[in-house]
Amino acid sequence: MTSPHQKNAQPKKEVAIGDFTLNVSNTWAHVITTISLVIIALGNFNDSSDALEKLYNFSLAQFTTIPSQNKLDTLYIRASAETLSSTFGEPVYLKQSYKGDKIRYYRDENFILSAITRDQAIVAYLVFPLHGFIPNTHAHAGGDDLLATSFTQQETVKQFAATHARTIRYYLESNASGEFSNLYDSIAGYSTFDQTMTNTARTALVALSDAQVFASSTATALHTLRHALTPNFFGYSTLGLKEIEDAILTQSEFHLISQ
Repeated sequence: MTSPHQKNAQPKKEVAIGDFTLNVSNTWAHVITTISLVIIALGNFNDSSDALEKLYNFSLAQFTTIPSQNKLDTLYIRASAETLSSTFGEPVYLKQSYKGDKIRYYRDENFILSAITRDQAIVAYLVFPLHGFIPNTHAHAGGDDLLATSFTQQETVKQFAATHARTIRYYLESNASGEFSNLYDSIAGYSTFDQTMTNTARTALVALSDAQVFASSTATALHTLRHALTPNFFGYSTLGLKEIEDAILTQSEFHLISQ
């Protein structure tokens, strides 16, 4: 007698990829065959090992965020500026800081990166995750949960800045702790480049921004704001916050780059 599992089991089918043969269900056979045909159409199916590698990389990029994280893993402060072009290609947007440093923006499927270079070296960069992407922040002062917990999880603040303008609203802070705190600061921030703020956070941001302008006490507004917000971008830097502020992604820049 045939068991129910045997009755419902999908028939197997062999699929050849170069010198390799895979024994898979019809469903996966169609998927693998379709992907293989795409690679063949691109004209890069030169040999079996190359074909298998391209199929693997294609599948990896389609179904995981590993390639995006691998790109970020190549970056570090004081690395050659050439690392940016070799990893991300040409920048999608260029501008200068108020001090004349070059700011380059790069677009990945899962994040937008802004990097500041000086004397052919990376001196600061910010990562703006997209589509729920959760990058590795283990080396950051905020640790692995940086983008999932409020700013208050980072107990000390070295510097902070807040802006409430028509084109962008943001809060930014630097922290002198983290895995490489002897080499550079950890940066965390919240920007409205792709989302809106709660009324509580907006009120606190306006109060903090005004307090900075008029040189009044910032303690209450800062405490409220850090409780109300969770970072939605992060980075690392050897620069002061004033210089990093120029690299924060604005709403207009986000819409332009994301087209």
